[in-house]
Amino acid sequence: MIVISLIILAILFFTFIVSYRSNRIYAFSAIPLAVLPALNILAFLITKPLSFVLPFSPSSIFIAINILAAIITSVSSVIFSKAFKTKMARIYYLAMSILYTIVLAWIYILIRL
Repeated sequence: MIVISLIILAILFFTFIVSYRSNRIYAFSAIPLAVLPALNILAFLITKPLSFVLPFSPSSIFIAINILAAIITSVSSVIFSKAFKTKMARIYYLAMSILYTIVLAWIYILIRL
């Protein structure tokens, strides 16, 4: 699962680099999409230590971190969508980024269960 998240982060990084060279305004719209895979990697690292401190199971903590990451990604996508000049481009970006977030979060959660 960590490998999948690292691959997604690498793809998003290269997308950011290519977009930054061609159009700097739209390049930053790829940044919110990296929050979910990055926090998924962090969740794998801190789930066990947090389960000793918090009265929850490691699976519950992992699910909570991924849901929090999905919420952060969705909210930051809305904020970063202001870079798009036309309303239709903003709607397409928001629809695709929120769909990406929901599907990826469900995949992370279902694989963990």
